[in-house]
Amino acid sequence: MGAVDTLFLKDTLNQSLEAKGLTVEKIQQQTGIAERYVVAFFEGKKEELPPLPYVRGYLFKIASALDLDGQELWKNHSEELTVMRSGALDKLPSNRYALKNVNKTWFVVAALGALVVLYLVLNMSKFLGKPEISILNPAAETLVTTTGTITLSGKISANDSLTIGGEDVFVDQNGDFSTSYTLEPGLNRIEFTVKRLLGSRVSIVRQIIYQP
Repeated sequence: MGAVDTLFLKDTLNQSLEAKGLTVEKIQQQTGIAERYVVAFFEGKKEELPPLPYVRGYLFKIASALDLDGQELWKNHSEELTVMRSGALDKLPSNRYALKNVNKTWFVVAALGALVVLYLVLNMSKFLGKPEISILNPAAETLVTTTGTITLSGKISANDSLTIGGEDVFVDQNGDFSTSYTLEPGLNRIEFTVKRLLGSRVSIVRQIIYQP
């Protein structure tokens, strides 16, 4: 294609620009395209246009701002806008930081993973295995009392959880627990259940006979 075709595109754009009462600066603001590229389109300076992969998108943006058919413009003028055929020098710019960011991300993930594994290995006994419980009160498996309330107390590992009668019970940092329990007249079957995070659970039953 020769200069006439380039001028034809330039003239088409400028005629639409004048008809809409716009300026090149206004088109640049509306499209967000760098000013030097907008000027290159309107002045027919194809050698100053960006790499080929950008040209089509920029032309469509300019056409939209001028209420023109971008597809039609590209169909009629794509060859004259081709400063050079796509090749090694006409590719979208690469992100030179991408590989560094990926490597950095994987390094952080790997480091965190290693720390988690090390922590689990060093604290395996806290999460796995069979928990233990020592009931201090009532110490006997069966107890007869005339008092309507009783303090249940004992000791477990501070990393384990405890329920008494199906209710969660607070365990302090030393593994000690103590809670008040209201008895019903007659036989009270109280179940102490201690559970390790990734291990098993152990239950012990105490029978308390309340005789008002």
